[in-house]
Amino acid sequence: MSEGIKKTDFVQSIEKGLKVISAFGAENPRMTLTEMATLLDMTRANARRILLTLQHLGYVTSEDGKWFSLTAKVLSLGYSFLSSQSLPELARPYMQQLTEAVNESCSLSVLVGTEIVYAARVQTKRIMTIALGGGTR
Repeated sequence: MSEGIKKTDFVQSIEKGLKVISAFGAENPRMTLTEMATLLDMTRANARRILLTLQHLGYVTSEDGKWFSLTAKVLSLGYSFLSSQSLPELARPYMQQLTEAVNESCSLSVLVGTEIVYAARVQTKRIMTIALGGGTR
């Protein structure tokens, strides 16, 4: 727990849920309930409740009920951070260069589940274009 926060203001359930999400990675792209509980030093019951909650919310999937893995929806958790860091503005000059080089529109987007969320778009100079602004799905 970071200094400056009162113990009564700290929500351990959120901490545990974020630890479960963070436990997945290149070395552990999928894990069983037991592996997760062991890795994070928590009870199997606690790991199960967290994984099932994350599965219900769409952040975790389990095709066979044994192996759990993250879904693309976890990217939506970082989208607010990315947009606050002006990633579209950082990418825009490169997107403009690409648009000019190939004479086609260029979009910066993220796949969230089965939806594409557009963060930025540079359109070509044509009579007809498709308007896809930031946040469009």
